Amino acid sequence: MHEPLPPGPFDLAHFGGVDVLEAFERVRARHGDLVRLRRGRGELWLIGDPGLARAVLVERPHDFGKGATPGGRRGLGALLGGGLLTAPSEDRWRSHRRMLQPAFRRARIDAMAPALISSAGEVVERWLHGGGEAEGVDVAPGIEALIADGLQRLLFGRPLERALSVRLKLPLALGIAPAPEARRARAAVDVALREELERRDHVPMPAAVEDVLGLLLDARSRGEVDDAGILDELATLLLAGVETTASAAAFALALLARAPRSQAVVAEEIDRVLQGRLPTRADLERLPLLAGAFDEALRLLPPIPAAPRRALRDTLLGGHVVPAGTRLLVSIHLVHRHARSWRDPAVFRPERFDPATDETVAGAFLPFGAGAHRCIGRELARLQGRVLLARALQQARFRPVEGDPLGWRLAVGLTPSSGTRLRVVARGRRCSTSVR
Repeated sequence: MHEPLPPGPFDLAHFGGVDVLEAFERVRARHGDLVRLRRGRGELWLIGDPGLARAVLVERPHDFGKGATPGGRRGLGALLGGGLLTAPSEDRWRSHRRMLQPAFRRARIDAMAPALISSAGEVVERWLHGGGEAEGVDVAPGIEALIADGLQRLLFGRPLERALSVRLKLPLALGIAPAPEARRARAAVDVALREELERRDHVPMPAAVEDVLGLLLDARSRGEVDDAGILDELATLLLAGVETTASAAAFALALLARAPRSQAVVAEEIDRVLQGRLPTRADLERLPLLAGAFDEALRLLPPIPAAPRRALRDTLLGGHVVPAGTRLLVSIHLVHRHARSWRDPAVFRPERFDPATDETVAGAFLPFGAGAHRCIGRELARLQGRVLLARALQQARFRPVEGDPLGWRLAVGLTPSSGTRLRVVARGRRCSTSVR
């Protein structure tokens, strides 16, 4: 026998909390892992259980999907057009995902490692000379510039000139901005993107580079995409690929700065494996504690803390009838803090990901989503985050600035609002300067 509906609908504002994520935790604590929330004139089903999340995101694509993305006055549709995140149909999404996939192959990502390692070291050196020990250095801008540089190599086959690079910025917060504001921001980015398209027409990249723009231009020559489609995909990847990874890396470094024991353990692993030389891509696979530190930051503060879905037909979920058209929100934040899946779920404990004592539960770690719509850029994001932490802890020690607590803001994505100003102190041992 099935219960007709889960508890609710509830007004989230009645649960209080400093932000919507804390309100989600409170409603889950009081009413369970599947509840109905009031949303405008309708309802939104909030999902906080790993098993239910897996059912919606992975196991039942015929019952739950992204559905058509309405344009509306607000939202990502007004900003990104028909790119991967907001494709108007599953067929459009599938064909474009297949079109772009070669640029995101593991071999292509791995080939970028030496350049990323070199750039990360330069960023840390600037931090070391960027201010006095007491006042600290805000590490967030340098991390964002580093992540943007890496993404540009993937999109355009090269890092762009600074004057062009600074114009290619689409903050996640624009995803909830009024449509006119979103369209103005997008129009400015399109001007810069068209400059790069024109340059490519005159100076083509070698075919072997296989960057995203080259793949899109090949598809255009076959009539599979037009210029508007190219701009949509590039804008989508810029929005989805810079701020999210930069936030994850900044959160990871800020959390390690506040956990000196964990920082020391990860640094000791780096010293033991690298013996004072710069890391290689292969070395990163031999640093499980480092990888665990980045993954733990992704667990505790996922840059995209929720995945919206829609019921494609009348179905069942958790013993409840789900009418067709019902909007659902898989809360990755809640899944990552589920007490049945994680010990001390609110505590930063990188060692929980140590392969020797792995505490992770299948389906309970979803920083890049899950299923067919899992983030296409996850391998690049992981590589960039681990490279940044490896070079940072190899060259320096980090401590928080007194009176600067770690805070965040939520607007589509989760980004730091404070706490990324850190005291950066050089380590005694210096590294060699060549990448091997």
